[in-house]
Amino acid sequence: MYLCSPKCLQNDKIMIAISTRELVQGGDKYFKMALTQPVFLKRHNMLFRLQASDGNPSPSNDPFYADPLNVEQMKAAVVKSEQDVKDSNVKIFETAKSAIDYFDSFKV
Repeated sequence: MYLCSPKCLQNDKIMIAISTRELVQGGDKYFKMALTQPVFLKRHNMLFRLQASDGNPSPSNDPFYADPLNVEQMKAAVVKSEQDVKDSNVKIFETAKSAIDYFDSFKV
């Protein structure tokens, strides 16, 4: 286990980095620790954060994403938009100015 330098302090808590071996040997300990403080898995020159989640895919825990129906609707909208692009049912602008000019043309 490594304790990071004072530069790594977040919210007055020490950030802990563990090796993959330590995770395998004491997984429950580190998963419980990740509920209350930052725990990172160190592998080669990379750090991976262990982060608890209640199944909500939103990093900000937005309750909108906790509802599976909302997530499915969003996935369907992404698929539809990708199909619209393939079918050329969208207007693509090369610059912001060309988009503004296009929408300005509809002003009454």
